[in-house]
Amino acid sequence: MDNFRFVRYSGFANDNSFCLNASTLLMIRCGHLRAATAIWGHPSRRFFLAVTTNQARYITEEPAIVLREAGSSRMAWFPGDIERTYWFTGHGDLLRLLHNTIRWITHDERIVHVEGEGFIELFAWETSPGYAVHLLNYTNPNAYHGWMQSIYFLGPQTVSMTLPLGIKVKSVELLSAGHTVPFRLAGEVLSFTIPRLEDYEVAAITIG
Repeated sequence: MDNFRFVRYSGFANDNSFCLNASTLLMIRCGHLRAATAIWGHPSRRFFLAVTTNQARYITEEPAIVLREAGSSRMAWFPGDIERTYWFTGHGDLLRLLHNTIRWITHDERIVHVEGEGFIELFAWETSPGYAVHLLNYTNPNAYHGWMQSIYFLGPQTVSMTLPLGIKVKSVELLSAGHTVPFRLAGEVLSFTIPRLEDYEVAAITIG
């Protein structure tokens, strides 16, 4: 272990030098980098990186993520700019870290869930007639730039939404496509399919 050191990282998306690792991706500054792996630290639930270098061992005071439970509450803190770094790099380890943290915070409870291919951003909110689910299609070679020169259509997107107890649904209308779609309400879970997603779609759910 003499050739291992725990590196201090800084900058994340502001740093051009970074290393990839199987559990997390962190933007770090380190010399003679050969390999990196994630270390789980107890009892404070802090993640660190052990980096193979030719330099002496160094213990960082900056964790990759800190998790804490207080009664029924759960808290997560990212010292670095995780989401913007993922946007710049597109690396799946960062996305997995974000997803797993959100699932842990929410006890894996999902009010709205979408199944389908592609890179999609999702918004959902309550409206006067009921609810709205807004899907943005980022599936594009220019997804990480500020513009897109063309649209890459996506196939069916199946939406599942958990509604409050006793809510009845009258209709689900796709505002961009300009038509209604069939839906299924099983208990408190509403399900419907958006047949085709172009640049965006808004599903307007009317209740009553």
